[in-house]
Amino acid sequence: LVVGIIDRKQWYQRRVRGHTLSNKDSEIHLFENVTQDLVSAVMPADWSNYSDANIKKAECEKQASVTLRSVINGVIDQTRNDLINQCRNVDLALKKRVEECSNAKERLIDHLEKVEVEIENMEGNISRLKAAIDEKLAPLKVAHTRLAHRSQRPNIELTKDPAQYQLVSEVKMIENSIAALESQLEASEASLKGLIRNQIDLKEDIRIKTKSLHIDKVLCQDLRATIDYSHY
Repeated sequence: LVVGIIDRKQWYQRRVRGHTLSNKDSEIHLFENVTQDLVSAVMPADWSNYSDANIKKAECEKQASVTLRSVINGVIDQTRNDLINQCRNVDLALKKRVEECSNAKERLIDHLEKVEVEIENMEGNISRLKAAIDEKLAPLKVAHTRLAHRSQRPNIELTKDPAQYQLVSEVKMIENSIAALESQLEASEASLKGLIRNQIDLKEDIRIKTKSLHIDKVLCQDLRATIDYSHY
């Protein structure tokens, strides 16, 4: 079309110029072979057909372009709708995940508080057990000392009298009591170690949940709130 328009414009300019020539015009001349048949010239019908063909071709191209633009607009609209739906689904999934993570963190914090209370109670229990063991050492030492002294009785006086049996029984009773207390102390210390390990694990889990919440809520959820697919 552009070539045709340029050719038509040049032809029109020459036609206008030829129409305005006069006998007194300074640009008129005699030319050789101007009456000879133009080998490269086209017939009027061919000239008309050429223009019609260009017009039809241009119209087809225009219709193809309109159709293509319609398809492209449809694809763009569908893509935008798909993005909006996907964005909505992702936002809902993120919101649900943030709620789940937040609830899990709250449960961990609540459990940590209970564990720390139990640690405090267990430490107090251990202190009381150690004090109870220390309190029984003095009576045990007294009983041991009495037996040691009585073992020094001379000759016939070194008898297994009721006092001897009572002192031996007292020593065994105190030693059994101390052994029971030491067993409870060992179990309490083992329980305390388990509670402390659990405290460490809970604090680490809370730290991870806090970081995850920051990523999902601040870095993702808040940032995604600025997305507007309607502009695409």
